[in-house]
Amino acid sequence: PGSELVGRKGERAKMFSKLLLLTISLLILGQSDAFTTGLGALPTLKTSNTNRCSSMLRMTASAEGTKLSFTQEMRNKAMSLHTFSQAPKEGKLKDQNVNTVVDQWQTTKEDYMQFLVDSRTVYEALEAAVQKPTLTTFVDTGLERVEPLNRDIKYLEDKYGLSVPATSKEATEYASFLLNLAETNPPAFVCHFYN
Repeated sequence: PGSELVGRKGERAKMFSKLLLLTISLLILGQSDAFTTGLGALPTLKTSNTNRCSSMLRMTASAEGTKLSFTQEMRNKAMSLHTFSQAPKEGKLKDQNVNTVVDQWQTTKEDYMQFLVDSRTVYEALEAAVQKPTLTTFVDTGLERVEPLNRDIKYLEDKYGLSVPATSKEATEYASFLLNLAETNPPAFVCHFYN
């Protein structure tokens, strides 16, 4: 029975990975024929000039049709949105104000406590949403965080005498959004669950 359970978890992890890749590719490009796949390979974008979405994501591919992997495509896009202080070697955007200069950021224990409380609210929503029959594949994946967050919050409360703040409006709204998304658009929910 023990090895059978491990085998089922391994199969669920493989299924989760495949579902995640498919979901992300469909959501990002809005069309299923934008990708090619090889046996066991990660999807890669087609480099044909007829692909109406290629210019949106193609950042460094040459005109000769060099193929970049899906992860390379996404990394290039993400780096184009980072500032120099966030990613000194690859950032593309100029820092605009003190909030974007990472070296100047200051945080407090109270800020961290708020982050933990907000994170707990979001993870409670995620963990509640995957209890739905259509999403039970994502139960017991190792991504569960509510209990560890509860322990961290308790530790800060006891060690530093911090009071537990109310959940922020943004975290509450995002948690509500996630629960609604699980009902109305499970593939989009899976993207949020994984990220």
